[in-house]
Amino acid sequence: MATAMFTASADYLSSYGPLQQTLKAARVAMWTMHWQMRGLQAAVPSVSDRELTGRFAEGSGVNGADFGESFVRRDWADIDAELTRILLVDVIAHYEGFCESLGDAVVKHQRQIKGPDVAQSDAPTSAELAQVLEGQLKADRKATRKLSDQLQFPTEAGSDKGISAALIALRAAGLERTWRTTIGTRLRQQGPVTGFLDARMLVYRAFKEARNAIAHKGNRAGEQVVSSYTAYTMVQPADLGMQVMPELPSTSLGERINLTWYGVIGLADMLRRTVKAVDGALADTEIATLELASRFRQDASLHIVDLPGKIRRDKAGNWLVADSDADRSKAVRAGLFHLLADLELSKVEPVVTPVLRSKGVLLAAPNRAQRKRAAQ
Repeated sequence: MATAMFTASADYLSSYGPLQQTLKAARVAMWTMHWQMRGLQAAVPSVSDRELTGRFAEGSGVNGADFGESFVRRDWADIDAELTRILLVDVIAHYEGFCESLGDAVVKHQRQIKGPDVAQSDAPTSAELAQVLEGQLKADRKATRKLSDQLQFPTEAGSDKGISAALIALRAAGLERTWRTTIGTRLRQQGPVTGFLDARMLVYRAFKEARNAIAHKGNRAGEQVVSSYTAYTMVQPADLGMQVMPELPSTSLGERINLTWYGVIGLADMLRRTVKAVDGALADTEIATLELASRFRQDASLHIVDLPGKIRRDKAGNWLVADSDADRSKAVRAGLFHLLADLELSKVEPVVTPVLRSKGVLLAAPNRAQRKRAAQ
Protein backbone atom coordinates (compact mmCIF):
# COMPACT_ATOMS: atom_id res chain seq x y z
CA MET A 1 0.00 0.00 0.00
CA ALA A 2 1.28 3.46 -0.86
CA THR A 3 2.57 5.48 2.09
CA ALA A 4 1.03 8.95 2.10
CA MET A 5 -0.79 11.37 4.35
CA PHE A 6 -3.18 12.94 1.85
CA THR A 7 -5.79 11.06 -0.16
CA ALA A 8 -4.60 12.85 -3.31
CA SER A 9 -1.08 11.48 -2.80
CA ALA A 10 -2.30 7.99 -1.89
CA ASP A 11 -4.51 7.85 -4.98
CA TYR A 12 -1.68 9.01 -7.23
CA LEU A 13 0.85 6.56 -5.82
CA SER A 14 -1.53 3.60 -5.79
CA SER A 15 -2.44 4.11 -9.44
CA TYR A 16 1.09 4.93 -10.59
CA GLY A 17 2.39 1.35 -10.74
CA PRO A 18 -0.58 -0.28 -12.51
CA LEU A 19 -0.78 2.58 -14.97
CA GLN A 20 2.90 2.40 -15.84
CA GLN A 21 2.76 -1.37 -16.22
CA THR A 22 -0.26 -1.15 -18.51
CA LEU A 23 1.45 1.36 -20.78
CA LYS A 24 4.66 -0.67 -20.84
CA ALA A 25 2.69 -3.79 -21.69
CA ALA A 26 0.98 -1.88 -24.50
CA ARG A 27 4.35 -0.91 -25.94
CA VAL A 28 5.56 -4.51 -25.79
CA ALA A 29 2.35 -5.65 -27.48
CA MET A 30 2.76 -3.09 -30.26
CA TRP A 31 6.37 -4.15 -30.77
CA THR A 32 5.34 -7.82 -30.95
CA MET A 33 2.48 -7.10 -33.37
CA HIS A 34 4.76 -5.04 -35.59
CA TRP A 35 7.28 -7.81 -36.11
CA GLN A 36 4.79 -10.68 -36.18
CA MET A 37 2.80 -9.05 -38.97
CA ARG A 38 5.88 -8.17 -40.94
CA GLY A 39 7.07 -11.73 -40.53
CA LEU A 40 3.73 -13.13 -41.66
CA GLN A 41 3.66 -10.94 -44.74
CA ALA A 42 7.24 -11.92 -45.58
CA ALA A 43 6.32 -15.62 -45.29
CA VAL A 44 2.98 -15.24 -47.09
CA PRO A 45 3.31 -12.24 -49.47
CA SER A 46 -0.20 -12.79 -50.83
CA VAL A 47 -1.91 -12.18 -47.48
CA SER A 48 -4.34 -9.25 -47.70
CA ASP A 49 -4.75 -6.47 -45.17
CA ARG A 50 -8.22 -7.80 -44.37
CA GLU A 51 -6.90 -11.31 -43.69
CA LEU A 52 -4.04 -9.84 -41.65
CA THR A 53 -6.37 -7.79 -39.48
CA GLY A 54 -8.85 -10.63 -39.07
CA ARG A 55 -6.17 -13.06 -37.93
CA PHE A 56 -5.06 -10.81 -35.06
CA ALA A 57 -8.18 -8.79 -34.21
CA GLU A 58 -10.79 -11.52 -34.11
CA GLY A 59 -12.48 -11.68 -30.72
CA SER A 60 -11.09 -8.32 -29.55
CA GLY A 61 -14.25 -6.36 -30.26
CA VAL A 62 -12.25 -3.82 -32.29
CA ASN A 63 -13.76 -2.84 -35.63
CA GLY A 64 -12.34 -0.77 -38.47
CA ALA A 65 -8.69 -1.53 -37.73
CA ASP A 66 -6.18 -1.70 -40.59
CA PHE A 67 -3.18 -3.62 -39.31
CA GLY A 68 -1.51 -3.62 -42.70
CA GLU A 69 -1.35 0.16 -42.65
CA SER A 70 -0.76 0.42 -38.91
CA PHE A 71 2.00 -2.17 -38.51
CA VAL A 72 3.36 -3.56 -41.78
CA ARG A 73 3.90 -0.35 -43.74
CA ARG A 74 4.93 1.84 -40.82
CA ASP A 75 8.38 1.93 -39.32
CA TRP A 76 8.72 1.09 -35.63
CA ALA A 77 10.05 4.61 -34.97
CA ASP A 78 6.73 6.09 -36.12
CA ILE A 79 4.69 3.67 -34.01
CA ASP A 80 6.87 4.27 -30.97
CA ALA A 81 6.60 8.05 -31.37
CA GLU A 82 2.81 7.80 -31.34
CA LEU A 83 2.84 5.64 -28.22
CA THR A 84 5.24 8.02 -26.50
CA ARG A 85 2.98 10.99 -27.19
CA ILE A 86 0.07 9.10 -25.63
CA LEU A 87 2.25 8.26 -22.64
CA LEU A 88 3.25 11.92 -22.19
CA VAL A 89 -0.36 13.10 -22.27
CA ASP A 90 -1.26 10.52 -19.62
CA VAL A 91 1.72 11.30 -17.35
CA ILE A 92 1.00 15.04 -17.39
CA ALA A 93 -2.72 14.50 -16.78
CA HIS A 94 -1.94 12.19 -13.85
CA TYR A 95 0.13 14.86 -12.09
CA GLU A 96 -2.38 17.60 -12.93
CA GLY A 97 -5.07 15.49 -11.29
CA PHE A 98 -2.94 15.15 -8.15
CA CYS A 99 -2.38 18.92 -7.97
CA GLU A 100 -6.07 19.68 -8.32
CA SER A 101 -7.11 17.02 -5.81
CA LEU A 102 -4.52 18.14 -3.24
CA GLY A 103 -5.46 21.78 -3.75
CA ASP A 104 -9.10 20.94 -3.14
CA ALA A 105 -8.27 19.07 0.09
CA VAL A 106 -5.98 21.82 1.40
CA VAL A 107 -8.51 24.58 0.74
CA LYS A 108 -11.29 22.50 2.34
CA HIS A 109 -9.25 22.04 5.52
CA GLN A 110 -8.21 25.70 5.55
CA ARG A 111 -11.90 26.53 5.52
CA GLN A 112 -12.42 24.18 8.49
CA ILE A 113 -9.69 25.96 10.43
CA LYS A 114 -10.89 29.44 9.52
CA GLY A 115 -14.57 28.74 9.91
CA PRO A 116 -17.47 30.33 8.02
CA ASP A 117 -17.40 34.00 7.04
CA VAL A 118 -20.39 34.72 9.25
CA ALA A 119 -19.92 35.93 12.82
CA GLN A 120 -21.62 33.78 15.46
CA SER A 121 -23.46 36.84 16.78
CA ASP A 122 -25.03 37.51 13.40
CA ALA A 123 -28.46 36.19 12.53
CA PRO A 124 -28.41 36.24 8.72
CA THR A 125 -31.47 35.54 6.67
CA SER A 126 -31.51 32.49 4.44
CA ALA A 127 -30.87 34.70 1.40
CA GLU A 128 -27.90 36.38 3.09
CA LEU A 129 -26.52 33.02 4.20
CA ALA A 130 -26.87 31.63 0.67
CA GLN A 131 -24.99 34.66 -0.65
CA VAL A 132 -22.20 34.16 1.88
CA LEU A 133 -21.90 30.47 1.05
CA GLU A 134 -21.83 31.20 -2.68
CA GLY A 135 -19.02 33.68 -2.07
CA GLN A 136 -17.13 31.09 -0.04
CA LEU A 137 -17.48 28.51 -2.81
CA LYS A 138 -16.16 30.94 -5.41
CA ALA A 139 -13.26 31.93 -3.17
CA ASP A 140 -12.45 28.29 -2.44
CA ARG A 141 -12.52 27.34 -6.13
CA LYS A 142 -10.19 30.23 -6.91
CA ALA A 143 -7.83 29.21 -4.10
CA THR A 144 -7.86 25.59 -5.32
CA ARG A 145 -6.92 26.64 -8.86
CA LYS A 146 -4.19 28.91 -7.52
CA LEU A 147 -2.59 26.19 -5.40
CA SER A 148 -2.93 23.63 -8.20
CA ASP A 149 -1.11 26.01 -10.55
CA GLN A 150 1.61 26.79 -8.00
CA LEU A 151 2.38 23.08 -7.63
CA GLN A 152 3.16 23.00 -11.37
CA PHE A 153 5.64 25.88 -11.53
CA PRO A 154 9.10 26.49 -10.04
CA THR A 155 9.65 29.25 -7.51
CA GLU A 156 11.98 31.90 -8.89
CA ALA A 157 14.33 33.89 -6.68
CA GLY A 158 12.45 36.48 -4.66
CA SER A 159 9.04 35.20 -5.79
CA ASP A 160 6.14 34.16 -3.61
CA LYS A 161 4.74 31.93 -6.37
CA GLY A 162 5.61 28.39 -7.43
CA ILE A 163 5.87 25.06 -5.67
CA SER A 164 8.45 25.88 -2.99
CA ALA A 165 6.78 29.15 -2.04
CA ALA A 166 3.40 27.41 -1.79
CA LEU A 167 4.73 24.71 0.55
CA ILE A 168 6.60 27.23 2.69
CA ALA A 169 3.41 29.29 3.06
CA LEU A 170 1.33 26.25 3.99
CA ARG A 171 3.87 25.14 6.61
CA ALA A 172 4.11 28.67 8.01
CA ALA A 173 0.32 28.70 8.46
CA GLY A 174 0.60 26.19 11.29
CA LEU A 175 2.41 23.02 12.30
CA GLU A 176 0.67 20.36 14.34
CA ARG A 177 2.68 19.40 17.42
CA THR A 178 1.34 15.85 17.39
CA TRP A 179 2.66 15.02 13.94
CA ARG A 180 6.15 16.35 14.66
CA THR A 181 6.55 13.49 17.11
CA THR A 182 4.73 10.73 15.24
CA ILE A 183 3.71 9.90 11.72
CA GLY A 184 4.42 13.29 10.15
CA THR A 185 8.07 13.09 11.15
CA ARG A 186 8.28 9.57 9.81
CA LEU A 187 6.84 10.58 6.44
CA ARG A 188 9.21 13.54 6.18
CA GLN A 189 12.17 11.29 6.94
CA GLN A 190 11.31 8.72 4.30
CA GLY A 191 10.31 11.26 1.63
CA PRO A 192 12.69 12.91 -0.85
CA VAL A 193 14.34 16.25 -0.03
CA THR A 194 12.01 19.11 -0.98
CA GLY A 195 14.94 21.21 -2.21
CA PHE A 196 14.75 19.41 -5.57
CA LEU A 197 11.24 20.60 -6.32
CA ASP A 198 11.96 23.81 -8.22
CA ALA A 199 14.43 22.10 -10.56
CA ARG A 200 11.92 19.32 -11.14
CA MET A 201 9.29 21.86 -12.09
CA LEU A 202 11.64 23.33 -14.72
CA VAL A 203 11.83 19.87 -16.28
CA TYR A 204 8.09 19.37 -15.88
CA ARG A 205 7.33 22.67 -17.61
CA ALA A 206 9.43 21.66 -20.62
CA PHE A 207 7.53 18.40 -21.01
CA LYS A 208 4.17 20.03 -20.32
CA GLU A 209 4.72 22.70 -22.97
CA ALA A 210 5.60 19.89 -25.36
CA ARG A 211 2.33 18.17 -24.39
CA ASN A 212 0.39 21.41 -24.97
CA ALA A 213 1.91 21.78 -28.42
CA ILE A 214 1.07 18.16 -29.28
CA ALA A 215 -2.52 18.59 -28.14
CA HIS A 216 -3.25 22.11 -29.40
CA LYS A 217 -0.69 23.18 -32.02
CA GLY A 218 -0.32 20.24 -34.37
CA ASN A 219 2.81 18.91 -32.65
CA ARG A 220 4.78 22.02 -33.69
CA ALA A 221 7.05 23.85 -31.27
CA GLY A 222 6.03 27.40 -30.38
CA GLU A 223 7.90 30.04 -28.40
CA GLN A 224 6.82 28.58 -25.05
CA VAL A 225 8.20 25.17 -26.00
CA VAL A 226 11.52 26.68 -27.02
CA SER A 227 11.87 28.89 -23.92
CA SER A 228 10.94 26.08 -21.53
CA TYR A 229 13.40 23.77 -23.26
CA THR A 230 16.15 26.38 -22.78
CA ALA A 231 15.43 26.37 -19.03
CA TYR A 232 15.41 22.56 -19.09
CA THR A 233 18.97 22.48 -20.48
CA MET A 234 20.23 24.32 -17.38
CA VAL A 235 19.18 21.47 -15.07
CA GLN A 236 21.47 18.57 -14.14
CA PRO A 237 20.45 15.15 -12.73
CA ALA A 238 21.88 16.08 -9.33
CA ASP A 239 19.53 19.07 -9.20
CA LEU A 240 16.63 16.62 -9.40
CA GLY A 241 17.97 14.15 -6.85
CA MET A 242 18.15 11.55 -9.61
CA GLN A 243 20.83 9.53 -11.36
CA VAL A 244 19.57 10.17 -14.89
CA MET A 245 17.97 13.21 -16.47
CA PRO A 246 14.56 12.67 -18.12
CA GLU A 247 15.57 12.99 -21.77
CA LEU A 248 13.88 15.62 -23.94
CA PRO A 249 15.37 16.04 -27.45
CA SER A 250 15.99 19.61 -28.60
CA THR A 251 13.36 21.31 -30.72
CA SER A 252 13.54 24.54 -32.73
CA LEU A 253 10.71 26.97 -33.39
CA GLY A 254 8.20 25.51 -35.83
CA GLU A 255 9.70 22.02 -35.84
CA ARG A 256 7.85 18.87 -34.91
CA ILE A 257 8.35 17.83 -31.30
CA ASN A 258 10.40 14.70 -30.70
CA LEU A 259 10.13 12.54 -27.60
CA THR A 260 11.77 9.37 -26.33
CA TRP A 261 9.97 6.62 -24.46
CA TYR A 262 12.57 6.46 -21.71
CA GLY A 263 12.56 10.24 -21.38
CA VAL A 264 8.83 10.25 -20.59
CA ILE A 265 9.23 7.26 -18.26
CA GLY A 266 11.93 9.28 -16.47
CA LEU A 267 9.52 12.20 -16.20
CA ALA A 268 6.91 9.91 -14.65
CA ASP A 269 9.41 8.70 -12.05
CA MET A 270 10.43 12.28 -11.27
CA LEU A 271 6.80 13.26 -10.70
CA ARG A 272 6.26 10.23 -8.45
CA ARG A 273 9.13 11.46 -6.29
CA THR A 274 7.66 14.95 -6.35
CA VAL A 275 4.28 13.75 -5.08
CA LYS A 276 5.97 11.98 -2.16
CA ALA A 277 8.03 15.09 -1.40
CA VAL A 278 5.00 17.39 -1.40
CA ASP A 279 3.05 14.97 0.79
CA GLY A 280 5.98 14.71 3.20
CA ALA A 281 6.45 18.47 3.35
CA LEU A 282 2.87 18.91 4.53
CA ALA A 283 2.68 15.81 6.75
CA ASP A 284 3.28 17.66 10.04
CA THR A 285 0.88 20.55 9.40
CA GLU A 286 -2.50 21.22 10.95
CA ILE A 287 -4.02 20.65 7.51
CA ALA A 288 -2.61 17.11 7.46
CA THR A 289 -4.18 16.39 10.84
CA LEU A 290 -7.58 17.31 9.48
CA GLU A 291 -6.94 15.27 6.34
CA LEU A 292 -6.19 12.19 8.41
CA ALA A 293 -9.37 12.73 10.40
CA SER A 294 -11.29 12.90 7.13
CA ARG A 295 -9.71 9.66 5.93
CA PHE A 296 -10.46 7.91 9.22
CA ARG A 297 -14.12 8.77 8.78
CA GLN A 298 -14.09 6.48 5.76
CA ASP A 299 -11.80 3.77 7.11
CA ALA A 300 -10.90 3.52 10.79
CA SER A 301 -8.36 0.77 10.04
CA LEU A 302 -6.48 3.06 7.65
CA HIS A 303 -2.81 2.19 7.28
CA ILE A 304 -0.67 5.28 6.66
CA VAL A 305 2.92 4.35 7.39
CA ASP A 306 5.01 1.51 8.75
CA LEU A 307 6.76 2.34 12.01
CA PRO A 308 9.71 -0.09 12.22
CA GLY A 309 11.14 -1.07 15.56
CA LYS A 310 9.87 -0.81 19.11
CA ILE A 311 7.83 2.24 20.03
CA ARG A 312 7.95 3.87 23.43
CA ARG A 313 7.29 7.18 25.13
CA ASP A 314 10.03 9.42 26.53
CA LYS A 315 9.82 11.40 29.78
CA ALA A 316 8.19 14.33 27.96
CA GLY A 317 5.42 12.08 26.70
CA ASN A 318 6.58 11.95 23.09
CA TRP A 319 6.34 8.72 21.15
CA LEU A 320 9.75 7.49 19.96
CA VAL A 321 10.78 4.80 17.50
CA ALA A 322 13.77 2.57 18.20
CA ASP A 323 14.90 0.56 15.18
CA SER A 324 16.25 -2.36 17.20
CA ASP A 325 13.21 -4.61 16.83
CA ALA A 326 13.37 -6.76 13.69
CA ASP A 327 9.71 -7.76 13.87
CA ARG A 328 8.02 -5.01 11.82
CA SER A 329 4.51 -6.44 12.08
CA LYS A 330 4.47 -6.19 15.88
CA ALA A 331 5.85 -2.67 15.71
CA VAL A 332 3.16 -1.60 13.26
CA ARG A 333 0.41 -2.98 15.52
CA ALA A 334 1.91 -1.23 18.52
CA GLY A 335 2.38 1.93 16.48
CA LEU A 336 -1.32 2.04 15.68
CA PHE A 337 -2.15 2.31 19.39
CA HIS A 338 0.32 5.16 19.84
CA LEU A 339 -0.90 6.96 16.77
CA LEU A 340 -4.50 6.76 17.98
CA ALA A 341 -3.50 7.86 21.47
CA ASP A 342 -1.93 11.00 20.03
CA LEU A 343 -4.97 11.57 17.84
CA GLU A 344 -7.19 11.53 20.91
CA LEU A 345 -5.15 14.41 22.34
CA SER A 346 -5.28 16.43 19.13
CA LYS A 347 -7.84 19.04 18.18
CA VAL A 348 -9.65 16.62 15.90
CA GLU A 349 -10.60 14.41 18.86
CA PRO A 350 -14.34 15.23 18.60
CA VAL A 351 -14.31 14.02 15.00
CA VAL A 352 -11.97 11.06 15.18
CA THR A 353 -12.71 9.58 18.59
CA PRO A 354 -16.39 8.66 18.04
CA VAL A 355 -15.61 7.11 14.67
CA LEU A 356 -12.81 4.96 16.05
CA ARG A 357 -14.73 3.94 19.15
CA SER A 358 -17.67 2.91 16.97
CA LYS A 359 -15.26 0.57 15.18
CA GLY A 360 -14.17 -0.96 18.48
CA VAL A 361 -10.70 0.59 18.33
CA LEU A 362 -8.92 1.23 21.63
CA LEU A 363 -7.82 4.86 21.89
CA ALA A 364 -6.00 5.05 25.21
CA ALA A 365 -2.32 4.17 25.39
CA PRO A 366 -2.26 0.39 25.83
CA ASN A 367 -1.21 -1.26 29.03
CA ARG A 368 1.09 -4.28 29.07
CA ALA A 369 -1.69 -6.83 28.54
CA GLN A 370 -3.23 -4.83 25.72
CA ARG A 371 0.13 -4.45 23.96
CA LYS A 372 0.63 -8.20 24.19
CA ARG A 373 -2.79 -8.90 22.63
CA ALA A 374 -2.14 -6.35 19.84
CA ALA A 375 1.12 -8.04 18.93
CA GLN A 376 -0.48 -11.45 18.53
